Amino acid sequence: LQGGIEGRLNKFKLTEEQTEGVSKIASVWLIHLLRTVIPHFIKLVNITSLVEQKINSLDLAEVEELLFSFMKNHFKWINILGFLIGFFVGAVQAGIILLNRYTPPQ
Repeated sequence: LQGGIEGRLNKFKLTEEQTEGVSKIASVWLIHLLRTVIPHFIKLVNITSLVEQKINSLDLAEVEELLFSFMKNHFKWINILGFLIGFFVGAVQAGIILLNRYTPPQ
C-alpha cells in the first residue's frame, strides 16, 4: 500500500521524509476509513438477505447441481483421507497380529 502511495507522490518533488510522512498519514487515514465505512456498508447491503434471495430465485435443479459440485470436491478429499487412515490402521493391526503369531512364547 505505502509503496504505491510513495510512487504517486514522487511527481510532486517532495523530499523523502515528506513523502514518507504523507504516505503514513494517507495509509492511516485509509485504514481508518475502511474500518469505519465497511461495517456500515455491510449492514446497508444486508448480504444475508441478498444470498437468501439469490438461492430462493434459483431452480431446484440448479441448487442441487450447485450443492453436488461443492460436495464432490470435498467428499473426494474425505474419501482419500479415509482411505489413508484406514490403510494405516489396517496395516498396524495386521502387523500386531503377525507379531503375535510368530513371536515365540517366553
